[in-house]
Amino acid sequence: MKNLFVLFLVAGLALAGCARKPAIEDHLVSEATAPAAPVVSEPAEPVDVAPAKPEPKVEMAAAKIFFDFDSYVLSSANKALLQGNAAWLKAHPELRIVIEGHTDERGSSSYNLALGEKRAEAARAYLQNLGIAPERIKVVSYGKEKAVQGAGNEAVWARDRRAEFVIAN
Repeated sequence: MKNLFVLFLVAGLALAGCARKPAIEDHLVSEATAPAAPVVSEPAEPVDVAPAKPEPKVEMAAAKIFFDFDSYVLSSANKALLQGNAAWLKAHPELRIVIEGHTDERGSSSYNLALGEKRAEAARAYLQNLGIAPERIKVVSYGKEKAVQGAGNEAVWARDRRAEFVIAN
């Protein structure tokens, strides 16, 4: 009995696979009954698409500028670097940046947060004077929280007294 059931099951599946294929005339539609949009009866074949190439890395002229101890005054070297960043920003009008202000570890946290903000603001003001729209530049201060190397000497502290430029998009 079990063998008979399997036989009927196999025969039924074989007959289902041998169903009549529709003739071309079955697909013809008169103009009066034709739908407005084309009808696709079979899924489209997959298109062989090459993998997207990664976009080239976009970098500003200067990623960092550095400041003297306890200062947020832009040096002539900083101004030259900022002029390069302004030219780069003008060439990439779709991009926005964040200027991060940093300090060395000396001084209180609140003092260093304020000094880091003044450094970032000085860079932003200079870029705005060079024609960069203010809404394209965000300022944040990290004070002494993101030191390059931490405790050290004047050479290490000099690397911590900086403003960093980060692409926000």
